[in-house]
Amino acid sequence: MSLKLRTRHPLPLWIQLSVVLGGLSLVLIFLGSHILQAILLSNQEQGLKAQNRRLAEVFSAVAAEAIISEDIEILESAVLEIALKEPGLNTVQITNEDYKPLVEWRREGGQAGYEYLFEHSDKVIFMGETFGYFSTGWDISEQRQAVIEKYKELRWVIGVTLAIYTAIILLSVHYLLTRPLTRLHKKLTYLTVEGRPAQEIPHGSLEIYQLSQALDELRKSIKQSALRERMLAEAKQSADEASSAKSDFLATVSHEIRTPINGILGFTEVLLKSDLPKEENEYLQLIDMSGKNLLTIINDILDFSRIESRQLELEEVDYDLEMCIKDTLNLYSKAAASKKIELHYQIDEGVERYQKGDASRLGQVLVNLISNAIKFTDKGFISVKVSSLDAGFIKITVNDTGIGFDPAISESLFAPFQQADVSTTREYGGTGLGLAICRQLIEAMGGSISATSSPGRGSTFVLRLPSQKATSDFDSDPRVSHMKGLRVLVVDDYPSDFKHVRWTLEQWGAEVILAENFGEASRVLRDSELIDCVIIDIIESLSGHRQFIVSEQEKSAEAPPMLAISPSRFEVDEYVPELKKIAKVIHRPLSKGALLKSVLSSVSKAELDKKESISQPIDVANEGGLCALVVEDNPVNAKLTQLLLKKLGFTSKLATNGQEAIDMLQEEHSFSCVLMDIQMPVMDGIEATKKIREGFTGAHNTGICIIAVTANAYNQDKMKCIEVGMNSYIAKPFDLKRLKAVLTDHIDIIV
Repeated sequence: MSLKLRTRHPLPLWIQLSVVLGGLSLVLIFLGSHILQAILLSNQEQGLKAQNRRLAEVFSAVAAEAIISEDIEILESAVLEIALKEPGLNTVQITNEDYKPLVEWRREGGQAGYEYLFEHSDKVIFMGETFGYFSTGWDISEQRQAVIEKYKELRWVIGVTLAIYTAIILLSVHYLLTRPLTRLHKKLTYLTVEGRPAQEIPHGSLEIYQLSQALDELRKSIKQSALRERMLAEAKQSADEASSAKSDFLATVSHEIRTPINGILGFTEVLLKSDLPKEENEYLQLIDMSGKNLLTIINDILDFSRIESRQLELEEVDYDLEMCIKDTLNLYSKAAASKKIELHYQIDEGVERYQKGDASRLGQVLVNLISNAIKFTDKGFISVKVSSLDAGFIKITVNDTGIGFDPAISESLFAPFQQADVSTTREYGGTGLGLAICRQLIEAMGGSISATSSPGRGSTFVLRLPSQKATSDFDSDPRVSHMKGLRVLVVDDYPSDFKHVRWTLEQWGAEVILAENFGEASRVLRDSELIDCVIIDIIESLSGHRQFIVSEQEKSAEAPPMLAISPSRFEVDEYVPELKKIAKVIHRPLSKGALLKSVLSSVSKAELDKKESISQPIDVANEGGLCALVVEDNPVNAKLTQLLLKKLGFTSKLATNGQEAIDMLQEEHSFSCVLMDIQMPVMDGIEATKKIREGFTGAHNTGICIIAVTANAYNQDKMKCIEVGMNSYIAKPFDLKRLKAVLTDHIDIIV
């Protein structure tokens, strides 16, 4: 513990050592002098004891018989003789063996209680036997005084010696330790101060020298570290600036590429729905496919850039897991049908259907996996299975019967720009970013992704994701109530759908009659009471279906409507054009929503009226004469947007910038919604929206529906639009279906 004298900081080392050594010297002087005094006194007492023993021996030789005979005169004479010879002797007492005093002598002038009196007793032994005791008292005043004088002299000698040694030690400590340590302290202080030269340290010892060398190395290391930190800071600043520039560049490139792609894909979609010769139609399909492939590549690059720069933001919303999977499979049902690939999905019992998370990002991962599976699969099936795991996780397994890959590269598949084989890039195309984006998205969601395969035996991708139950109440479809009491005949040779359809219909309250073949189905229709609907399964061999449907159609004009479950997405008329009785085709993968909608829409209006009428929505777009204001500076995209609005039953007017839009909204009050571009001259869409919401165009327009239509693809762009008061957001390029969905959500139209 450092000595402190009520100061905030410890005292210097030399002061502490001086105090400690000074105190130690005083203690040593005190202890040393007292020890020496004790030694001298002990030696003196030992000398007196020895002398007393000799006198006792002399007395025994001359007076033993006198003690035995108790001859007092002889004893007194002997004692007196001894006392005369020993001037320091003060008292003498002779006792027999029973301690009976025989003679007592005291020197004249002596005192019994004298301060410096040493008393001792020895046995009187003669011929080996004890006959009495010879006790003496010695006056040691002079000896004691001599010891005291000697003690004083030694105390000074010890004090001076210790003082000299202390001074030598302090000087040695100063030159060997204190001064080098002081210099070391200054050197340490200067370590982080640039421009201060290193001080030369006196090397009092090997240890100090080694410490000084270590400090020199430390100084060099600190300088190098400081230099590296400056370089790293500069590099980080440059990287941040480069990342910001890259993000700005990608956003600009994305906007500039998406804008013309929107026109290309939009007008291609319009032309594909027109009556064109087959060859021209095929050319347009190739243009549409190439444009969508280009858009996919752009999206992959943008997503990868966002993830790399940590700009990815995940949503936490409630969503329907089954619908997410079904919608993904439906996107690729036509592509799968063209290659005769079956698409299936299965959700195990115990899996929460309604989850909380980022449904769009999960859909993006599933889209990538399904598209890859279709790309690398020529025949067989593709399945998606969802099962529960412990600790609040679910497992989504995507399995296919494609070409597979070498298990040794299963991990490298998830690296950027990596594919199973270099040749696949040429044969199948693609950037190689898809699986890398999938892994980063899944890991950002707190999960993991892995792949297993072997060449020629298909591939299996396994997603492990946190399962969080949705907090919102997902109300059941109100149309389910109309299913109660309906009698449905199910004819299905597809085992999994057979069970699923039966269970679903019974859950809705319908009465299900099963038929395992068409002969049995004909008997049921002939013998049973009224059947409201018939569901059949169309497989590759259509002869049995053709015969059954034709025969039932010919029997009665009021035969129940028939629904066909198709193994792929195709038009029924292409295979059985003469069959008009099939009211609806339900494509696999079969979903509850599609089944419910198809059954209810196929049942005759008269039969529905008997049970309970289903309220039909009003076609507001066609009846109400809705008008949209299109705010777009690009003439191609403006024309496309107006054309799509026309197909949805809207009339529209065009403004080429935000200021024109404000002027038109002030002059006219007939607009139902505004489709607002973001980047425009004069006034952009963000500023125009702010002014509309603030009432610059009149109080009647403050709540008008404003849809952002922009080529900016980043999530923060969408959030910025929502923050300024826009109702929704459409990213270019978009199609008729997307535009219809957004408008329907916000102005309650059905077209």
